[in-house]
Amino acid sequence: MSNIAQAQPLKRRRPLPWGRILLYIVLAIFILSVLVPFYWMLRTSLMKFGEIVAYPPRLTPRNWSNFSAYGKLFEQQQFLWGIRNSFIVSIVVVVLTVIFSTLGAYAVARMRFPGKAWFMRGVIVVYMFPAVMLMIPMFVIMSRIKMTGTGGIRDTLGLIIVYLTQTMPVATYMLSSYFKTVPEEIEEAGIMDGCTRWSVIYRITIPLSLPAIASVALYTFMIAWNEYMFAFILLKAKETLTLPIAFYRIFGQFNTAWDMVMAAAMVIAVPVIIAFLASEKYFAEGLTAGGVKG
Repeated sequence: MSNIAQAQPLKRRRPLPWGRILLYIVLAIFILSVLVPFYWMLRTSLMKFGEIVAYPPRLTPRNWSNFSAYGKLFEQQQFLWGIRNSFIVSIVVVVLTVIFSTLGAYAVARMRFPGKAWFMRGVIVVYMFPAVMLMIPMFVIMSRIKMTGTGGIRDTLGLIIVYLTQTMPVATYMLSSYFKTVPEEIEEAGIMDGCTRWSVIYRITIPLSLPAIASVALYTFMIAWNEYMFAFILLKAKETLTLPIAFYRIFGQFNTAWDMVMAAAMVIAVPVIIAFLASEKYFAEGLTAGGVKG
């Protein structure tokens, strides 16, 4: 009896969750691939020349408060003009894209008109063309209407128009797809309560579509903030150059001053990171959940 009492069934070992382990490994590799270049950029911007070219390479700077490269960078008037111009162009492009694409997407999602299906197909086809194919036609059009080569505000307006042609098609497509998921019953209830169609859009559809609108705004800001090719061919005067062009000029002028180059890259990257963090909360929110009971 004692032997029987002492004999207990062996506990089975749970098999290792190899699928989950593999997922964690892939996520860790992805996170490192994003963070390591950003850290290396920050680390180089805080180093002196001797530390940058030292072998073996140092993983950390000796002095984390060495912001001399940033000081030299912001002494460059051309770089300050680039920051100003990029902010102006990006904000204007974001505002206009969100306004026009919201109205166009709502019309596609809710209204019936001849050629609606062909219109949406045309939007997708236009976006499929690579930007390099549109470079020469855009330059010719902007030259004909005197929106480039003037050295003044007309060059900036021409650049804004070119950016709108790139951002509005995909923004309209994204928002129209999202608007179709907003229950029409909510809008019909608003109309029955006395709202006009404009009031329905402003008070109901737009608040329920904030995740999609935030995504469109962030996407548009990233394009306008980082775009180089069209800015390079359309902008001529130093006072109108955007930040990527100013960065290129600094890179060419100080091709051995890697601390300044990396400091400029940090300045370019930070606004995009801030914009993403500011709009991140809208991405995962299902604002239409529970909107219609039924």
